[in-house]
Amino acid sequence: MDSNNKNIFHYRLFYFIFTAVIIFLFLPLKSAVPENLCFFCRQKSGIFKIEMSVSQNLQEVFVPLTKDFYPYGELGKVFSDMDTYSNLYCSMRRRMHTYDREEAKAFIQTDFLDRYRKSFMGSLEDLKAGCWNFFEMNDFRPDLDFQLVKQLYPNREFDCYSVGFLQPYIMQSILSCKSLSMVDINWRILDAHYDFIHYFKQQKNAMHSIESMTFNWFALDLKPQKQKNGTVSLLCRDVQLSDCRKYLKDFDRHLHFPEKVFLQLTHLSMTQFQKIKKNTMRVFFLSNAIEEMYTSPEEYRMLMDRTAASLKTGQRALFIHHVGGWKLFGIYEMEKINKSGEYSLKTVCKDQYKSVLRSADETPAVYLTYFDKESAEVNPNTCYSLLSEK
Repeated sequence: MDSNNKNIFHYRLFYFIFTAVIIFLFLPLKSAVPENLCFFCRQKSGIFKIEMSVSQNLQEVFVPLTKDFYPYGELGKVFSDMDTYSNLYCSMRRRMHTYDREEAKAFIQTDFLDRYRKSFMGSLEDLKAGCWNFFEMNDFRPDLDFQLVKQLYPNREFDCYSVGFLQPYIMQSILSCKSLSMVDINWRILDAHYDFIHYFKQQKNAMHSIESMTFNWFALDLKPQKQKNGTVSLLCRDVQLSDCRKYLKDFDRHLHFPEKVFLQLTHLSMTQFQKIKKNTMRVFFLSNAIEEMYTSPEEYRMLMDRTAASLKTGQRALFIHHVGGWKLFGIYEMEKINKSGEYSLKTVCKDQYKSVLRSADETPAVYLTYFDKESAEVNPNTCYSLLSEK
């Protein structure tokens, strides 16, 4: 064999051995990936689970809700029962079915029947009963909120909480939350999360998962329909469609949920907080749920006190308020001062909040939140001015 042929032979032999070693070393890595980083590993091992807690005051209203806590294996039945009784009740509320008190009592406890029946269409009672559901995202560009948190607090781990349907998945894609809690007083929103995660486990595609779902009793629907097939256009307004498709594709690229996923059927004020490490920051995306229409001053105070009580001295939590129908938001930082529960609150940034427009010729009103009335900052930076990428 001449020298050239020898060189070629040695080169091929080296290449073969090198390739074999790489395959041998890296094939087992999938099993070695930490559970909180590998969505597929959790599905195969069966470790990944969703759990749901239910506040006492909602158990007192709805007959099918009988427990403080539902493990993953019981969620399908409780959501199915709620769906059956709620559909009948909502059809009576929407005058599609004659009101029958006995049928209504199968869903709503007797002590609350009259209060719920007398409430106006689109009231908080309608929301809780699942007859007025904000599946459609009313927050314009919520990704900017999370991008700014990531920009201002680099190299941090996050314990995440969010209202809404799409918003928690946008939050997860950007912040890579260590744990994620979906918090809502509307049980249908949590049912939709349960369905989405179920389908995503099978299909590994967020868009296809939504298309496999059905959504019931949309808010602001002038022609009420009990059920609508899922589409992205159903969940996002026309002006946001391209953004929403991007959000879902971004979520696909992560291909994992955080280590812990919790559904919390509760008012904001009764949110249950997870234990976190000292270097972990708690982030609560509130959309506009902190506004006075949805949250009373007493409930706001309870939320703040419960949040502070869940932190260790020196730990911080962020609250994000996003104005409905606008690309406007604010970030507020709580820091626990001492073991007695005292805390400081500062406005990290705040855009000028404007009310939702009801008509084209209406002038939006400027408003403040509970946070603004408590925070020490008088003239904070606007959030938009701090964003490095817009």
